[in-house]
Amino acid sequence: MYRVAALADYTAPFAVGAVATLRIAEFFREGTRTAESVAAESGLDPNALQRLLRALVAKGLFSEPETGLFSLTASSQFLLDSHPWSLRSAYMLMPADVCAWGRMEYSLRTGRGAFEHAHGQSLWRYLSERPEESAQFDNSMEALSRLETVWLVDAYDWAQFRTLVDVGGGNGATLVAILTAFPFLQGVLFDLPQVVARAVARMETAGVEERCRIESGDFFVRVPEGHDAYVLKRIVYSYDDANATRILQRVRSGMRQDSRVLLLEPVQRKGSGFDYGKLLDVQMLILGGGRVRDRHALRGLLATAGLRLRRIIPTPMAAIVEALPE
Repeated sequence: MYRVAALADYTAPFAVGAVATLRIAEFFREGTRTAESVAAESGLDPNALQRLLRALVAKGLFSEPETGLFSLTASSQFLLDSHPWSLRSAYMLMPADVCAWGRMEYSLRTGRGAFEHAHGQSLWRYLSERPEESAQFDNSMEALSRLETVWLVDAYDWAQFRTLVDVGGGNGATLVAILTAFPFLQGVLFDLPQVVARAVARMETAGVEERCRIESGDFFVRVPEGHDAYVLKRIVYSYDDANATRILQRVRSGMRQDSRVLLLEPVQRKGSGFDYGKLLDVQMLILGGGRVRDRHALRGLLATAGLRLRRIIPTPMAAIVEALPE
């Protein structure tokens, strides 16, 4: 009974989201403080803040060395902006997502995305019309993939290519990581105009702007042609089979016969052990109507687009799915 109660409690996810959104961890960066002193500095209600912190002490996110005094733990360090592996942006509250999760019953009854049911449009359309929320979404994806990218860079021989296209590459974080690790590689960042506009400063800061061309467009219509490799990170699993096939067909039409396509996304594994991909599979159902596929489903999906699955390289987070033209 206690296990069910613990699993069903959604206090912690919302509380962590509030800490991330309001940058509460930053106020404890210098050491132990009272809720009252933090509230006076942050503009929050002291009683409400103390109740929040006490709840998160019970979850190990904060500590209370003395009654009424709170401090960071090893876990809450990851909610600091200054931490090299900061996850703060990944867990900021997005009210539109919360609303969609509240309609989960719709997805379970129909098999369709609750986000579109709740908002009358797809997640991608919703973000395209709201620049601030779109930027927040990009920052969230970057934070989630920061550790993931470290493994992806080391797990594959990127040096074999001369040119690499990051299809739907967002703000360019993944492409920057690959180009930084492989200084002879040329890159193309390809995404919608309002998305790639945010990548210019990142390229300049990383010092890769001379090796990376930014190109805008819609991957449902076309992708840059004639490059060695095409990377789609967390793209295909975000869509249902019909739309995923359309994307892959556009990529295939832009590839040479010796090009490769690399899907960087979770792949479902067999067995009953913990599998992050199985959790993301439900997330895709609610937010986008997509799904996390297993090896068999990926092979069939790629085949419909004229691609042949060559191998799947597992990493602790996402896998690298390598495919070749038929």
